[in-house]
Amino acid sequence: MEISISEAKAHLGRYVSQASKGKRFVICDRNRPVAELRGLETTEPLPKRLTLGLLKGRFAVPDHFNEPMNGFERDYYGDNP
Repeated sequence: MEISISEAKAHLGRYVSQASKGKRFVICDRNRPVAELRGLETTEPLPKRLTLGLLKGRFAVPDHFNEPMNGFERDYYGDNP
């Protein structure tokens, strides 16, 4: 199915959903085909959502994390900020 760029912008979510189910779209600019939208052919399962606290106990923020980085700031801004 051919669609214009403005149509693709306006309804991108709908077209992506249909493409993931096997439908193919040709996106046209001034009636000239320029791109194709189609679903990916993959057998990989979608990644699981990350949960909060995934690294609890495995990572700690160092005590000096919020301290000023004087050397960096001097190199970045120069001697006179």
